[in-house]
Parts: sequence; structure tokens; C-alpha cells
Amino acid sequence: MSSPTCTFEDTIGDPDKNMPAGMVERGCVLMDPGLVGPGLALELVKRFPESASKRDDALMALAKTFPRGLDCWETLIYPLLVLFMIALPFLIIIFFIPVVCSSFRWLYSLCWKGATKLAVPPIKHIENKKKEWDEAEKLLYSICGNIDRFSFYAGPHPYYRRPILEAACQNAYKVVEGILDRSPESINSTDKNGYDIIQLAILHRSERVYNIIYDIGEHKNQYRTMVDSSKNNILHLVGRLAPSNVLGQRTGAALQLQRELQWREEVKELVFPTYVTQENIFKETPDMVLTREHKDLVKEENSG
Repeated sequence: MSSPTCTFEDTIGDPDKNMPAGMVERGCVLMDPGLVGPGLALELVKRFPESASKRDDALMALAKTFPRGLDCWETLIYPLLVLFMIALPFLIIIFFIPVVCSSFRWLYSLCWKGATKLAVPPIKHIENKKKEWDEAEKLLYSICGNIDRFSFYAGPHPYYRRPILEAACQNAYKVVEGILDRSPESINSTDKNGYDIIQLAILHRSERVYNIIYDIGEHKNQYRTMVDSSKNNILHLVGRLAPSNVLGQRTGAALQLQRELQWREEVKELVFPTYVTQENIFKETPDMVLTREHKDLVKEENSG
């Protein structure tokens, strides 16, 4: 009963005849931001807009590789670092004359080198992350715009189904938001196992995606009672062990287990009380699934 992986087979078709020969081997491969970066991918989409709308390849690739953006610490410290670099020249001017006249010119040089080494690399790193995020966001809206422009469907657009499910697995919440803005019906998308967006978000611990879907009030009653083909409700699903890449975001079994329990408590607030002790077809309650799936993690914590 391991968590289902969120990999989808890409459809293969003929190369886009509108693009120069040799540029594309299969569909939108050069529009894959994971291969060429969101900046270049955006330029290719602008140059060949119909290519991004013929299948879901480009949007699927973006859902898999959408950048994480700035974390809370970087968001907080970035303005302070920029302010420091802006103020630095004025500080130099203020202290320039006394430094020149003193015998401690070497100390001034040392301080200057130290300040620039400490401040410039973090700023550059954060600026690069912010630039990558901005380009990916523009790429997202460009691809979606071309899909809507060149493809016509009365109901939910089929090119949004796989990408929004992949985004739910990857915690690419901006992709989920972008698709739902254009195609609200896509919230009902399901994968081959019958899992929808909130179930995949729970299985893959995609916190930002879970919060987005949770806030769509008209679906809450549906989530409270939904079960999969094995009669697992969402509390059963959150009882499964998180994917290794998610667990690895925290160091040590204690912190990993703590985060798993926090997730369980969050989902427990959503389900009806009677579903807390509901059994699946294997006669397992959500607590039984949680205990079985996390027994190794508990042993690791106790041994540490």
C-alpha cells in the first residue's frame, strides 16, 4: 500500500512542422523548462505559440519543474541585504576621510572585502531564484493562454488534466492556481488510480496545493467523505508514509515523524468524526495504517 507515484507517460507525436527542421525531435521538447530553463522556454513559446497548444507536453514539463521560489527566510532577508548594499557606498564615503588619514588603511580594505563577500553572493543567489520564479510564472500564463487560444473545448480542457495532477504531486501550487483560474472544472481531474487533486496533495504532502484546494469551500463536504477503490478515506491516505524526497526535507527521524503527525492532525480536522475509525477493505482503520507505515521511522527515532 505504498503511495502511488505521480509519473505520467508522455504522448508522442509528430514534430511541429512550423518549427525549423532539427529544432524539435518530439513535440515540445525544447520548450521543456527543465532542459533549457524557463527564460529560454518562454522565448520559444512566444516564437512558436501553436506548438505549446497542440498537446500538454510543455505544461506538463513546467508542472514537473516549476521552481520553489523564495522560502520564508529568503523573503525576509532579501530586502535587508539589498538595503545593506545600497547603504554601503554612503558608509564608505562617511568613513573615507578618516580612514585615508589613519594608519589602519589595511583594516578598511579588509572590512570592505569581508562585507562584499558576505552580502553579494546571497543577494545574487536570491535574485537568481526570484528571476527563475518570475520567468516560470510568465511561461505558465503564456502556455495556458496559447492552449485557450488555439484549442477549443466546450467543457474542461483535456490538456489541463495531467499537468494539474502532476502539479499536485510536486507542490507546484502556482501551476494549480493558474490552471484553475482558466479552467475551474479541472478541480475534478483524476488520475488512473482515481485520485483527485486533494488526495494526491495529501499523499505527496503538497502543503501549498492542499491549502488551495481546501479553501474551495463548495468541495469540502465531498472531501470529508471521499474514499478510494480500497475504501481508504483521506485519513487513511495521510497515514501512509510520505515520499522519501519529502521526508528528506527534515533531518532526523524525530522531526520527520513530527511533521507526519502534524499532517495527520490537519487532515483529521477535515473528515467527519465517524471516518476516524472507519475501516478500509483490508479491515484497517486510519490509525492502523499510520502505525504500520511509520513503524520503521518510530524505531529509528527510539534508537536515536
